[in-house]
Order: sequence, then structure tokens, then C-alpha cells
Amino acid sequence: RFSLNTAAVIHEYEKGTASMEERIGAARKTAEAGYPLGFLIAPIFVYPEWKKDYGALLRKAAESLPEGVSPSFELITHRFTARAKSNIQHVFPETTLPLDESERKFKYGQFGYGKYVYPKEVMGEIREFFEEQIEEYFPESRIAYLV
Repeated sequence: RFSLNTAAVIHEYEKGTASMEERIGAARKTAEAGYPLGFLIAPIFVYPEWKKDYGALLRKAAESLPEGVSPSFELITHRFTARAKSNIQHVFPETTLPLDESERKFKYGQFGYGKYVYPKEVMGEIREFFEEQIEEYFPESRIAYLV
């Protein structure tokens, strides 16, 4: 599987990594060689142009892959713990990562620690968007999970 994200997210938060186009190109080569394919889209950020950008990402991936390829999808929204936030802000004091707890919901994780996740309404909007977009561009694909 290949990690994907929007050009904006890669530019802002994944400096020094392969571009969106390079990642999709590598996925195309893998599919052309006959290997099963999956996409991990993470972290998913909600920002003013998120729907346009993630829609363009999925459209570009669909246009680039050979006909009949149905990748699986794993979708992970941006989340953070208080400890991670503290570490990030210590190492990168000028970070623009969205780390405002007031815009999130606190949720206990499976290992007993808490994390800040998007609120239920926002998660519903994210789910609806990705389900519609993946159905449009990859009708034979499935979403393994969205968290």
C-alpha cells in the first residue's frame, strides 16, 4: 500500500518526502506489475479547501491507475495526544499543525490514554465525503476502515 495525501498537506507537513504525483506514479507501476494495491490516506486534515484537495487527489489517482484496478483504502484522520502536542511544540515551536483541543473531542484510546480527535459531526462529514468520492472514482474498491 502507498501513503497518499494532498499536495497541500505534503508541502506543509511532510517536507522532504515524495510528492503526490511521485507516490501515485509508484502505485501505478505496482499495479501495472500485477500486485494488489492499497492506499493509506493519513493524516486526513480538515481545512478550508480539504474537500477540493482530497477530491483532486482521488481523481488523480483514479486517472493514473490502469483500468480495472481496485485499491483498498485505509483512512486515518489527524489526531493527537497531549504528550505528542507538547513534544511537537517543543521541537517545532512555529508549527502550524492544528493542535487546538477546543476544536476536537477528547477520546480514550484502547490502551487507556486519551487523544484529541475530530468531533462526531466532523467525522461524519469526512466519512460521507470519502465514501462518495471513493465510490465515484473506485466503484469496486472498499474502505477497510476510517478512524
